[in-house]
Amino acid sequence: MRRLDEVWFTLTKPHMRQGANVPMQLSRELLEASLLYLLPGDRNAEQVVQHIQSLCAALPRRGGSLRAEQTGLLASEAFLYALSDVAHRYYRTAIRRHAAACLRYVAMQRGLTRHQLESRLVPSCGLDRGGIFDYGPRRFTLGLGNQHTPLMRDAGGRLHTSPPRPRSSDDVVLVARARELWPTYKRRLAEASRTQTARLEQAMIDGLRWPPAEFARDIVGHPLLAELARRLVWAGYDAQGALLEGFCLADDRSLASETYQTVDLERYAAIGLPHVRTNSAAQGPVLEDVARPDPGGLTLLRDAADAMRLSARGYHRVLRVARTLADLDGEAKVGRVHLAEALSYRALADEVRRAA
Repeated sequence: MRRLDEVWFTLTKPHMRQGANVPMQLSRELLEASLLYLLPGDRNAEQVVQHIQSLCAALPRRGGSLRAEQTGLLASEAFLYALSDVAHRYYRTAIRRHAAACLRYVAMQRGLTRHQLESRLVPSCGLDRGGIFDYGPRRFTLGLGNQHTPLMRDAGGRLHTSPPRPRSSDDVVLVARARELWPTYKRRLAEASRTQTARLEQAMIDGLRWPPAEFARDIVGHPLLAELARRLVWAGYDAQGALLEGFCLADDRSLASETYQTVDLERYAAIGLPHVRTNSAAQGPVLEDVARPDPGGLTLLRDAADAMRLSARGYHRVLRVARTLADLDGEAKVGRVHLAEALSYRALADEVRRAA
């Protein structure tokens, strides 16, 4: 039997595409899913949690829903941000789609796209404030490590994965308060970082483009998104969609092109994340990442490369075919069976060339 979320999404999706004024329903399952992603330590979020719990208590355990406008939740940025988390990270596809449709509904009412709405909901998580953790004579700010790990940074730029040990000169009361705050800030930043990384990955896959002014405001000008953007390669495009050049965001938020020249965003009609869309277009480093075989497949590939005397180009061709075969099977990982089939095609092609 199909769940209410799946039936609702199937019925309303065509109307949402046409911009029709379809009443939005919030199911109990979606409300409960949003509780998992409301940011800790946020007073507004705490109020939303209590409100959602009272709404869920009045609904049947299965199949219950409410009109969104009657809940008053669509005016809460804390709830909408939690919906964004659900749309990108929740394990059930139907619930993710329901959350995405709710975001499109709210965005349409505000004259925005879903992408624009989500960009305006991203919290700073304390990255925009100096001296969050005050020890008295010493102060530490919140930072983000290379693996999206929340860190504390001292005045000299040294990074700490946990609150530093107090010194005799530190204020005992302030130290205790800083240590009490750290777990909340750490969790909030880690959760937000994961969600925004997923958003940027999806933006790359979908080929989303930012107008220069929006990119400067929503990415470069945002404390968290600027930290994540520093780890990515961006590209400027002309009005016809042709790529002009790539560029990166430096630690001081300045922009430098691939030739180390200063970037003027106004030169571009749009800005986006360049993306390889097909296996055949994937080059060495990207290919070896997305088509990395499992241990059994890797052993087979190495043995076959020696036996068949595969060149680097031939090695990558086999990987591309194996990645495509895995995609056709719906597998996330390239397995031994995919490589065996790809190698058989390679051997057959070699035989045909020898016969000719």
